[in-house]
Amino acid sequence: MSRLPDPQDILLIKAHSMGIGDLLRASAAWSALKARWPAARLHLLMLSKHAGYPSESLIRGHHLLASARFVTIKQGDPTQARQTRLPLRQVAAQVQDQLASQRLDLVIDCEPGGLRTAWLARRIARGHGAVAVGIAQFPLRRLFYDIAAPSVPAYARRLGLSLPMDYTERDFVVLAALGIERAGRPIVLRPGPAARAWQDAHPLRTDGQRAVVVLNIGCGTPDAAPKRGREHSKQALVIEMLKRPEGATIAQICEATSWQAHTTRGFFAGTVKKKLGLAIVSEKIEGPSGTPGAGQRLYRIAEEASA
Repeated sequence: MSRLPDPQDILLIKAHSMGIGDLLRASAAWSALKARWPAARLHLLMLSKHAGYPSESLIRGHHLLASARFVTIKQGDPTQARQTRLPLRQVAAQVQDQLASQRLDLVIDCEPGGLRTAWLARRIARGHGAVAVGIAQFPLRRLFYDIAAPSVPAYARRLGLSLPMDYTERDFVVLAALGIERAGRPIVLRPGPAARAWQDAHPLRTDGQRAVVVLNIGCGTPDAAPKRGREHSKQALVIEMLKRPEGATIAQICEATSWQAHTTRGFFAGTVKKKLGLAIVSEKIEGPSGTPGAGQRLYRIAEEASA
């Protein structure tokens, strides 16, 4: 790779997640860029599902970023499990408006796949006379960049990493195209004025000689609610219902999860019995006509796992 002139303004394009934890993991890569080019200004362009995520204000205040811009790529209520994706031309128009007065020397597409961010990176770089850098996850994607890193699997093989990689490592795939390695670099946090004010108002409590600090950087974004209410949490809910002494009927599980009866029975056979190795026992609800649940079967997990 030929040596790049030292860039003054670098744009980082991301589109994967607006979760606070996911974004903060990218700070290790931001730190590596600042170590390579200390005078460079880093600008984040995040393709966000919806406007107004709680993580926006936190990321805008990160000390390694000169600016952070958030472009909406979906329409609809963020609490809905599915929303309509905006046409690429509308997204491009938002990006153009936000970057109209921004000087750029280097445009880095941090996303490993897809053509949306690759196309935007090429378009932005051409419009600003900048160099486009991205990941050649597949041959066609290579055509959008002036400098391309090998694919994610190739990166993982070279470093002996397993897939999927954690989010902190992900952004270093594209930086490999610039000869920048992670080398154990951690994420970077620095308390801002609001955090320092909170610290002053909440002195650290100690447990013996050790300071006790609790940090929760879970996402908490509005569109996480339907995801939490989908398959993984539904499965946990069903397991809990089956662990109750009284168990649960198919009808009760369907009402709690919005599953169909055949989905519930398939979960019993495929997940509870086969994957988890748990035995399910059932008994018929007896009683005269009109008794609630009469004729249905109650299912519960036996006390011991099946052999």
